[in-house]
This record gives sequence, structure tokens and C-alpha cells, in this order.
Amino acid sequence: MGQPAAEFSGKTAEDKEIRLSDYKGKVVVVNFWATWCSPCRAEMPGFIKLEKKYRDKDVVFIGLAVNDELPKIAKYTTEHQIVWPNILATPEVIESYGGVKAIPTTFIVSRKGTIAAVVEGMAEEGPLEVEITGQL
Repeated sequence: MGQPAAEFSGKTAEDKEIRLSDYKGKVVVVNFWATWCSPCRAEMPGFIKLEKKYRDKDVVFIGLAVNDELPKIAKYTTEHQIVWPNILATPEVIESYGGVKAIPTTFIVSRKGTIAAVVEGMAEEGPLEVEITGQL
């Protein structure tokens, strides 16, 4: 914890370019996930609730999809009303985040751009909210 979060960038299925540095000064929840991953799908309802609750408090969610395809991501996020940006996780980004040994894995990036917390495996809504509010 405390090390700078690695920069990443990519295009969403809607062809919007995003990068981590676009959200400097905000708390960023970076979620490595996949449409084919059942624990990833199971954690999404909690993420949706938290994103709605904290979006006006400078908290941003970004999905980094692992071994997936943008059309599948777009279909899934539309069907489940996931409004935050999702891009493909490149091997370089996965490596820069320590190799991401489990899917899902969620990183909380502080307003200062450092990694404040890591949740390997399914992130439960309550504990994730504690990590987010600890950065506000």
C-alpha cells in the first residue's frame, strides 16, 4: 500500500479514451473483472449501489476487463446498467498492478494517486464501502 497507482489508458466500447490520470484528485475504484467471471458478476450489484451513492463525492469506478472483448463488455454493462467506463486490461497493465493473481481484484486509489487498498477476489459491498469512505 502507499505506492503510486500505475497509469493506464484505453478505449471504451463507445470509443471514448480514458486514462487513470484523468481522475487525479478523486478516489478511484479500479476493478479487474470479466464478463465470464461469476464472482465478478456477483459483486456488480454492490458496485452499482456504491457508485450511485458516492459519484457526487468524487468517487469514480473504472473497470479493466481481463481476457474479454469490448462488444461483450458493452452488452453486459448495458444490460446491467453499469455506467462507469470499462476498458480492456492489457498484459502490461495487469503486470503493472502486480500481476493481478485473481479475478476479480479491486484497487482503491487515493486522491493522491496511491494505492490505498486491494481486495483480491469478490469485493463485498460493506467492506468496500469502508475502504472508499476511508479515502474521502
